[in-house]
Amino acid sequence: MNVPPDPFAPDPLAAGDDEDMIEPEDPFAAFDPNGEPEDAQVAMCASLVINWLGTSKSSWVSGGDVWTITQKICDRLDFPTFNRVKDLVKAYLEGRMVRYGMCWKGHVAYYDCTHPKLQAARFQNAHETECRECGAPRYLPRVQRANGTWEPLRHVKEFYYQPMGPWLGDLFRRPDLAPYLANDAVGSPGSVRRSHGYRDKVLDNPVMNQDHRNQGLIATADGIPCFKNKNASRGVVPVMVRTTMQDGIGLDVRNVHMVALCPDQHWVVHPISGRVKRSKRKTGVLTAITTLMADELLHLYDTGVQVIDHSLPLDDVTRVFWLRVMLLYWIGDYPGIAEAAGTMSSGGHCCHWCKQFFPWNYALHRTTHCHFRPFLPQGDSLREANRGWGPEPCIEEVADRTHEEMCDDAEASEAFEGGFDNPAHPRFSSHVCYVCPLAYLPMWDMVWDFMADFMHILEGYIKRHMLPMFKGERYPAKPDLVREHAGTERHVRR
Repeated sequence: MNVPPDPFAPDPLAAGDDEDMIEPEDPFAAFDPNGEPEDAQVAMCASLVINWLGTSKSSWVSGGDVWTITQKICDRLDFPTFNRVKDLVKAYLEGRMVRYGMCWKGHVAYYDCTHPKLQAARFQNAHETECRECGAPRYLPRVQRANGTWEPLRHVKEFYYQPMGPWLGDLFRRPDLAPYLANDAVGSPGSVRRSHGYRDKVLDNPVMNQDHRNQGLIATADGIPCFKNKNASRGVVPVMVRTTMQDGIGLDVRNVHMVALCPDQHWVVHPISGRVKRSKRKTGVLTAITTLMADELLHLYDTGVQVIDHSLPLDDVTRVFWLRVMLLYWIGDYPGIAEAAGTMSSGGHCCHWCKQFFPWNYALHRTTHCHFRPFLPQGDSLREANRGWGPEPCIEEVADRTHEEMCDDAEASEAFEGGFDNPAHPRFSSHVCYVCPLAYLPMWDMVWDFMADFMHILEGYIKRHMLPMFKGERYPAKPDLVREHAGTERHVRR
């Protein structure tokens, strides 16, 4: 079985001191864009063909034919050979995208973390044949061919991981972009760089403020349905990271990095026919992805990655430097936050900010709002009075969570040996199911570093609730209780 390369292994070009780091050979170095007009034309034609190869997803054969035609049109004997360009492209892509097997529910990635903080057994799964959490098999049953040989092992589910180190190096390869990456640049009003958290994590952090080019990253994840047809693939879950550059630049798709992509399907064996088919089901836990991210981020913070700043001249001693990185916060909708933080997201869930219980009302198709009353101040009429349509007067206080309590609850859930669905499982009282690998990151807060996606707040609360109410098109109303024939009550909305 082929073992994928370790994306966090030391780069052979980065070995030794900064002076020993050499830049990769450029096959177009003989061309001078500012010299003869023919040189600029040849370089432009070559870059257009390479761009065409990437956008059209053409094979090497068709790409070689187009390259040969371009070479003849340019009529240059020293035009780079296609094999040399292929080697350049392969070297560029090496280690930039790796496929890893994972539990089909998302509990574990079959990978051994290398950072010293992640040496617990739960983070060492490269040689496991089943999931530690749910016992799901790692591989499909092997099939024997007609000639007696066996087909290679096949993962039940895989996801794609693109390390952050090469992407960060690519950002500094653009001289026009590198000046905007300075972390001490004053941000626009409302930007992340003006926040207290950014000052604490980056500007006042003795590890991060050693170089003004060290980066604080923002992560986000969400489920994306690829097709509306229910018989087609459900979709994917991409995990993106971006820098804190000004929004007009940092949010540009060209400058955002998709660090992981998890499909909403896996392979299963039909119990009757024995055939392998796809099962369409969304991944409900992001632990497999966050494990790899945490391992790489810890290395990027402690050691860093050696990067060439192409905005500086060749004789500048700071042109080659060790770039350090830390994760600032994670954005997601509420189910996505629960999937990343390791908390329960359905069935009367409790959020990661507090310990208040919010049961789901199936008649209203939403969380029961009366259970938000502990957040009201003491003496509030809605908190104290029982008007016949809500529960008894609220007397309990809201218990806020802390980072330490989240970690302790996660450890208690991990240590329980009675089965995940056992009613005595600690998760049913704490609502914390798993150890989130992000908790091991420096200065990470399991309570406040998971932030709600403002897009959902804007669409669901401001656009559909607040604005219509301000316009007089919608009026807040309590639910009515309607008596049914069996003596039961159901809620209806006005």
